[in-house]
Amino acid sequence: MALRIPKPRKHWTPRYIIDRMAWGLWQKRHPTEPWLVPGAVEFLGQWLRRTDTLVEFGSGRSTRWFAGKVGHITSIEHHPQWHVTVTGQLSQAGIKNVDYVLVKEDEAGYLAPLAHRGEKFDMVLVDGIHRDHCALWAFEHAKPGGLLVIDNANWYVPCGSRSPASIALNGSPPTEMWKQFLEKTGVWRRVWFSSGVTDTLVMFVPVG
Repeated sequence: MALRIPKPRKHWTPRYIIDRMAWGLWQKRHPTEPWLVPGAVEFLGQWLRRTDTLVEFGSGRSTRWFAGKVGHITSIEHHPQWHVTVTGQLSQAGIKNVDYVLVKEDEAGYLAPLAHRGEKFDMVLVDGIHRDHCALWAFEHAKPGGLLVIDNANWYVPCGSRSPASIALNGSPPTEMWKQFLEKTGVWRRVWFSSGVTDTLVMFVPVG
């Protein structure tokens, strides 16, 4: 049997290996917490209140965790089998404050259940597919004083992070919609969290 030798990857530096080990250890020690950067999880755990409403694009461990932190969640998921899995987990845990919506995979279908909802939400998490569309939707529907959170933000927002596949500070957003989003939110306060493996961006929606 031939020996399979892994292909070398440029981002597998000593620094990255240390970061990845630390991130993996944190995940093992916190098996019920979201797959966000640890610093962002700790921040959100202190920030969120039981009276808050939240929309998340993409579901999983985050859905159950946020359900214990806020009053109500609208969770958007496009993958039918994963939707069945998470639905079972929510039922088994007795979680009743989640409106868990299975949507179509195309851009229009993904946002369709939210298209005619006029209310604003205390937090929007962009962590699914069509993230540029979701980010622009969140710009319009996150409450003043609320949060807009983007996971894997280093893939979409110029930042200079050491995490793999990050866009350089002098780089360009990957789509025109991301460019529009960044222009609209250019003056927003933000906190950038990085594990060296992936990044999470927390943006504060201005009041007034």
